[in-house]
Amino acid sequence: MIQIIVFALGLILGGVVVWFYKKPEKRKTGSENIGEFNKERERVIDKNKRKILDFMAGKEKITNDDVQKLLGVSDATAERYLNELEKERQIKQVGEVGHYVYYKKAIQY
Repeated sequence: MIQIIVFALGLILGGVVVWFYKKPEKRKTGSENIGEFNKERERVIDKNKRKILDFMAGKEKITNDDVQKLLGVSDATAERYLNELEKERQIKQVGEVGHYVYYKKAIQY
């Protein structure tokens, strides 16, 4: 009976020692996950901006509503994409406010 108890204690003690000394798995830190998330986000943004420019190829002008329908995004997101393209001098905004605003492709020299 004592042999069984000693064997069981040895087994338990051995398991604890192995568990304690095993190498910890390399886990991604929070900053690594954020970096990957940001890279993926940038890819999506670039892809959507490319879709807008491709859509414009067949049109003289587009509106914020066109971009919302094309990409299935909110008004604010469509405006953000259009503003980025305008800053990159890919498109030009015509008009100031509301329904009178549209965008056309910028002339590249």
